[in-house]
Amino acid sequence: MMSKILIIGKIPPPIGGVTIHTSRLLDYLNRERIEYTFYNNLNFNLLTFVYSIWKANKAHIHIRNPFFLFVFTLLCRTLNTYSIITIHGNIYSYNKIMSFFESLAVRISNKVILLNNSSYETALKLNSKAVLMSAFITPIIVERLKMDIINKINDAKLNSKKVFCTNAYSLTYDKNGNEIYGITELVDYFNEKGNIFLFISDPKGIYYDYFLEKKVKINKNIKFIVGSHPFIEVIKSTDCFIRNTTTDGDSISINEALYFDKKVIATNCVNRPKTVIIYGHKTDLTLADAIDVVLKSKCEPTKNKPKNAAVELVKLYSDSYEN
Repeated sequence: MMSKILIIGKIPPPIGGVTIHTSRLLDYLNRERIEYTFYNNLNFNLLTFVYSIWKANKAHIHIRNPFFLFVFTLLCRTLNTYSIITIHGNIYSYNKIMSFFESLAVRISNKVILLNNSSYETALKLNSKAVLMSAFITPIIVERLKMDIINKINDAKLNSKKVFCTNAYSLTYDKNGNEIYGITELVDYFNEKGNIFLFISDPKGIYYDYFLEKKVKINKNIKFIVGSHPFIEVIKSTDCFIRNTTTDGDSISINEALYFDKKVIATNCVNRPKTVIIYGHKTDLTLADAIDVVLKSKCEPTKNKPKNAAVELVKLYSDSYEN
């Protein structure tokens, strides 16, 4: 029999890799009729939070804040609840204080899920119960794009050699002060390439407003998609997804693109799936080189499509406390 599981996290809105992952996990649990309780951290209250953990046999949290992860694991230890944490990003990608709390959370958690090899190898030194798993969960419920967005993508296909897409959920910077999503670099590049098109998924509109404020030139072959929309449908409608990040976990968008047989180019800030065209520091390719590879390549079915992580998670939830 499966122990009652508590899922802690947030679901869209806002849209983001973690909220999408959590939402799809809940959809899968509902479809498979697996009993669970969901605590929406958007409505956080200390008393209800502690009470929810106390009632659960096992609790799995999907929150990025390292201090919050530490508090969660400490509460689980105190209340004798089996704790599971997922590090939704590259481990130790924060400042020293937050990385310290992250290491404590990893040490005392009953099970730690990591999304890339380098993070897994680091976590394994702190906790022998660390496991490596993808963040990709096959979408069950998908909404359609608005007709005006569909028309813009169709027009771009008619007038461009290839149509690329990328996404950014906010204008954020890594611990070294570099722009995490690398949108400015992409805009600079595509501004000089009129024969290819770039759609930028910017649901919060933060990048769009930023470029307006800075009076950055945006040519006609670059379009922002602002407001809530299913980015997976943008991926399905374009030729190639670009992940120009300085840090990462296991990008859901990369796995979505591979799942739907789309080309993917991405920086090598973490290990990537084999079929991804990797560029950046200590590689043979630049961004321009990687795009050129896509322009010269044919669309082919993706080998070794990403597995559905929800299946692995349910198995993990079913395991005994000793596992």
